[in-house]
Amino acid sequence: MVSSRGLSILFLFFYILGLAANLFSQPIGRILIRGNVHLPSGLIKDQMYTKEDHWWSHHYFDQRALKVDLVKIAALYHHYGFLEAKVDADTSWGEGEKLDLIITIHEGVQTLVSGVELSGATHLPISRLLEDIATKVGDPLSLKKLEEDKGRLISLYADNGHPYAQVEPIYQLSPDSTSAEVTFLIREGTLVRYGGIKIRGLRSVHEHLVKRELTIKPGQVYSRSQIEESQQRIYSTGLFSYVRIYAQNPFKKPENPDFIISVMERENRWFGLRTGLGQDEQYDVTFDLTGEWGNRNIGGSGRKLTLGTILRFQVLGNWANLKNRFVLTYTEPWFLHTRTPLSLRLYFDPGVKDRVMGYRIQRWGGDLDLSHEIKKNFILRADYSYEQVNIFGVPPSMAEEIKKEKGITVRRGVSLSATKDTRDNVFIPHRGSWTQLSGTFIGGPLRGDLSFYRLSGSWCRYQRLNKGLILANRLKIGFAQPYGPTKEIPSTDWFFAGGGSSIRGFAERSIGPKDSLGVAMERRALLVSNFELRFPLFWRLGGTIFLDGGGVWGDWASISLNRISLNRINLSMGYGVQLFTPVGPLRLDYGQRIVSEGVKPGGRFHFSILYSF
Repeated sequence: MVSSRGLSILFLFFYILGLAANLFSQPIGRILIRGNVHLPSGLIKDQMYTKEDHWWSHHYFDQRALKVDLVKIAALYHHYGFLEAKVDADTSWGEGEKLDLIITIHEGVQTLVSGVELSGATHLPISRLLEDIATKVGDPLSLKKLEEDKGRLISLYADNGHPYAQVEPIYQLSPDSTSAEVTFLIREGTLVRYGGIKIRGLRSVHEHLVKRELTIKPGQVYSRSQIEESQQRIYSTGLFSYVRIYAQNPFKKPENPDFIISVMERENRWFGLRTGLGQDEQYDVTFDLTGEWGNRNIGGSGRKLTLGTILRFQVLGNWANLKNRFVLTYTEPWFLHTRTPLSLRLYFDPGVKDRVMGYRIQRWGGDLDLSHEIKKNFILRADYSYEQVNIFGVPPSMAEEIKKEKGITVRRGVSLSATKDTRDNVFIPHRGSWTQLSGTFIGGPLRGDLSFYRLSGSWCRYQRLNKGLILANRLKIGFAQPYGPTKEIPSTDWFFAGGGSSIRGFAERSIGPKDSLGVAMERRALLVSNFELRFPLFWRLGGTIFLDGGGVWGDWASISLNRISLNRINLSMGYGVQLFTPVGPLRLDYGQRIVSEGVKPGGRFHFSILYSF
């Protein structure tokens, strides 16, 4: 039997436990920041896991999360030079049975960097080392930034023959702790050169296919970035599922270390079969059957051969074969013993007999593509395309009428392009630029039904203004001109503007000259400019403010400076929100038309994947 006193104690224990459980499951009311003079409350709250409770997002008190928040807030102050900052937290009951959280900050004195010195540097210029570090005179003393600078200096030495270099950042505070002298103590170590190179894991791939991709050679001065580039180049051959380059006995710190290249080969042959529903020009629903067989390492040479077939059938109504295409692709990765990939693609479409007229349209042709990396991030590309169209089952004169009726034209041409890409990230760039110049020449001495040329250029630049603010701008220009017997450029080669990736606020491809019925007319000239300010919001969301402008014209003379007028230029401005996902940002923009040619005032929403440029 339990005594009445024992029952009272037991009841009191469970009552207190219930109060505690009720306390720790309480929704968060207000988060009050006190004592912060130098840093805004919004910046401090952004560091916290704990958030205020709202009807659209519920947040509850969590003691463990609060402890982490206090550490993160202190680290934030340390980053801004408040080395003695202390952070405390308390709670009080607020409105609506919610728990208010009170964060009290004792900032202390801010320490600024009064001098930066590099001690022990002899092999690399002091000026170059100072350019690489982020710690500058006049900046707040940040211990995190000192550690990052340590890593930068070690990487710089590793790229210049000193992989064993050691760096130790120290600082000396002034008597009042308002300033500090920073010194990076550097022990460079010995100059290291590559020793021998051994390859392990090869089965069918010839050894020279791996060695020709290397940027490191025996006796060459050690460079960590060259090792990473060599590893990437070997992997890009497509012959391996695993590549690793490492030094033997690195703990002994040899002056001429031997290196091991460990690889795991992929299967040389593969076969694939895909099915899917699609849409044809004439039929709402089609069924596609795609088969592919390939060998990525013919005879151990690294050359690649692929055979594919595409079959298309009508689904609704009578089941019928609509299209058959057979494709052969051959790739030579090192054309003329240089790192210049050559790709030859041949296709054959035997055609399907027309149900009414009984004729059959046969197509065959191919593309020859060459690309060469002049230097890192700068690629030249050349492409030659050939096409032949034959119509069987009708007289030659009627065959020409069928071509005109169906808009069939034979195209043969050459394309040249140069691309330079220095962006730090393809999907979400923060700095760098992307430039591309291209020209396409159709017909003329290459024969075919059309003769024209098309020139275009695009330049994008990305600048980081501060930690989260990015300024992005783009300029696009294009011009096309027929020559010889050709008087008009086909609509498939016109320039287009308007839409989510061009000039926002306008419908897709809606900008340009039109006739009295609103039908698009020939569009040979393009000029588009974009300015966009990108910034983080919260969680995985970002925001943009943009200004777009430009237009499309019938000829180049229409956009000369002495003839251009505001009613022929289209301007828009607006804002957007992005959700950052593993495949890139999902983007929702709203553009408001400021100046437009033949379009009523207003705006338009645009939803798309990735940034507009």
